[in-house]
Amino acid sequence: MSCYQRTSNGYEISIDINGFQPDEVKIQTEDRCVIVTAEHVEQQDDGSEYSETKFEQIFLLPVDVALEELTTDNTNEGFIIIKVPFSQSASQDAA
Repeated sequence: MSCYQRTSNGYEISIDINGFQPDEVKIQTEDRCVIVTAEHVEQQDDGSEYSETKFEQIFLLPVDVALEELTTDNTNEGFIIIKVPFSQSASQDAA
């Protein structure tokens, strides 16, 4: 489950990453997109069982954001919060 919303400072993306360790989640940017991928692999010691869980979500952001200033935070509830502020020119245009 994810939530994507505009805030007074920019945009905030909240993604449920329960079942994944923080180091299994990768966040990349490309053009105006934030790309979130995760992969979790479990295998029994004897090799009898193997499970793999993956996901990918792509969020297209508007041109008025400073993608290079993206920040992330993990919550105790198992969510990752991605914040992308408005660009300086967008902030000045709003004033």
